[in-house]
Amino acid sequence: MKPTRYAGHFLAVFVLCMMHHALPASAGSILVGGDGEDAELAKQWGAGQNRADPHSGSAALELAPGSSVLCPEFVEVDPAKSYTIRGFFKTAQPHGKNRLLISIYFYDNAKQRMMPWCVWPVPGTETRLAADVKRATLPSQAVPRQWTLRPPYLYAMAFNAQVDLSDLPNPTCCLLDRPVDRDYAAGTMIRLHRYTDPPSVGGVVVPIWTEYSITVAGAAPVESPHRKPNGVPQFWYGTKYLKVMIRNRDREGGTLLCDDLKIEMRQVP
Repeated sequence: MKPTRYAGHFLAVFVLCMMHHALPASAGSILVGGDGEDAELAKQWGAGQNRADPHSGSAALELAPGSSVLCPEFVEVDPAKSYTIRGFFKTAQPHGKNRLLISIYFYDNAKQRMMPWCVWPVPGTETRLAADVKRATLPSQAVPRQWTLRPPYLYAMAFNAQVDLSDLPNPTCCLLDRPVDRDYAAGTMIRLHRYTDPPSVGGVVVPIWTEYSITVAGAAPVESPHRKPNGVPQFWYGTKYLKVMIRNRDREGGTLLCDDLKIEMRQVP
């Protein structure tokens, strides 16, 4: 999960579409369980089921305060297409508000999540470990003197790095302030990486069904996963699948309802 101490600094918020509930739902395919109608699929999301106040049909998904849910469906990605995730949201508090976050998580061909610190290399930082790095120790203890760390960026160390970037996305990458999970011998090629947020949309949800959406389109260059042409985020290099994460950011607030979660795919011009 994303470290919280830098939350907000890099949060790329793309509120691409918000519509009043009186408008019809947009065309597209419902994500598996995204309509809240099936109690078992709701459990696979990690959500509850609300039958008292759905946007359509007989039920909606329900998120407790401070909770996150993850779509059980792996959506296969074609970078030549744009993918828009949209859904309807409201707070269950009659006179309250909730803070919403929708994020798109990227996965490789083995359906392993591509972590946000594994994909953005700092150019020209490839070098070799001067000494062994032992399991459960911090990479920060082995940072080469020539690396320049500029707060408040969040940095990571990639092991078994390749100068031609053929190791990306690098699954061995470890945040500098987190212990490594294996030993690395002196002489191992390393590279400095920066953290980059997954594409996200956020907002304040009121007691009226409101539509939110986010679009991802095109393939980002291997060295620049953070690029957003025309304000639209791109798929990180190596992305084969995506999943949708939804978070009720209010730990002390009320229940968040969501319904009619869909995906639309269009050919990129």
